Order: sequence, then C-alpha cells, then structure tokens
Amino acid sequence: MLEDHADMHLMAATDGRKVAEIKILNASILPNLPQNESDEASIFADSSEAGLEKIIPVKTLVFLQKIFDNSVKELKVLIERSKVIFSYGKYIVFSQVIEHKYPEYQKAFIGDLPNQFTIDKETLRNAIRRVALVAPDDNLRIRFEMDSELFEVNTSNRDTGDAKENLDDYSYSGSHTGVSFNYKYMLSILDAIDSEKVIIKLGSSKDPMMVYNTTDSETEKTTFLLMPLRS
Repeated sequence: MLEDHADMHLMAATDGRKVAEIKILNASILPNLPQNESDEASIFADSSEAGLEKIIPVKTLVFLQKIFDNSVKELKVLIERSKVIFSYGKYIVFSQVIEHKYPEYQKAFIGDLPNQFTIDKETLRNAIRRVALVAPDDNLRIRFEMDSELFEVNTSNRDTGDAKENLDDYSYSGSHTGVSFNYKYMLSILDAIDSEKVIIKLGSSKDPMMVYNTTDSETEKTTFLLMPLRS
C-alpha cells in the first residue's frame, strides 16, 4: 500500500503474519494535474485532508527492486485514479492499482508492550540461523526465552532433535517471557533493519512482536510486526 498525506508518505505491506510500515515524514504531495477538467484530476481534489491511498501489486515492486541502481537516487511517482507510473533512470513503469480497501493492520500494533530487548542485529541473526538448522519443517518454529539474566534461542524437532543457544550481549527490561515464531519471517525483518542493533518489544506468548531500528532518521520511521506461533 502507498498512502500520501499532506506532510507524510506511508508505505506498508502485510501477508497476515507480518507487517512492514515505513513513514516518510515532512513529505508533500505535488499534484501534477491535467490542464483540462478530467476525472483523473479529481483524485487530488480532497487529498490534503483525507490523504491518498493506493494498493500496488507486489510484482510491480519486485520489478522496481530488480532495476534498483545505487547510482540512481531519484524515483518519480505519478498517481492516477486507476494506475501508478514510476519513472526511474531509463525505465518508465506502468502499474494498475488494486481496487480494494487495504487491511487495517495498524489495529494490531501495540505500543505499550511491557518487555523490550536490544541486541546486535548480526549476533541475533546468526544465532537464529544456527538454531534453525534443526527447526521443524512444517512450521519453522524457534523460540525466544528471556529475562534480564537469560536470553535463549531454542527449537525442538522430534525427527532431528533439539537445539539451543544462549546470548549474552544484550539489554533487557521487563519480566520473564517467551514467544515462538517462524524463523524465516524474523530473518526477513532483520534483513530490512538499517541499524546495527535492533529493538524488539514483546508481551506474552500470544502478543505480536514489534521490531524497530535503534535509530531512525529525522525523515523516516520504520516499524515491523511479527505474529507469534501458537505454543
């Protein structure tokens, strides 16, 4: 989903198990309206109040990712009623939009989860990968068990056995808790974290985990959500 407001651009994606949301702050819409009065022009008529929201197919974004070039910094986007046009380097990409209402994913965001830990991103990622070597194939389940004295990453597989790894270099606030999740989903989130360390907030085993960069830029805020697996 691509959403524009008077002072912010918001991009979000969800598959029902995890959510990624990026807010570009202090942004603005620059309406490039046709000279004649047309139906296309009307999509901007009241966008300053309610914002402008479009759902873009995944295939379009995958293609944009494939043509990404570090030397090309500017991406221009023209939003019309039934399509979105991207201008990037030598490419002009036309995409239809999906005419549905986007899921209200923000209702699942919990800002006041009682437990939080901060850890080096690579340390956590490597531990997950090692433990995941024996994770069950059917649900790819691994588990965090943690408090201020212990941080254990573990899994159990009746066919291949058990695995666990204790991590030492982390900071934690809250009470003892544990949560199980699909390790591939967590790795995909860690791959998108920009900072060297990652902040993860969690509650009980049934609550979602909220994942953040330790530092965001003045113009960008990133939020990830990962739903747990049932114990």
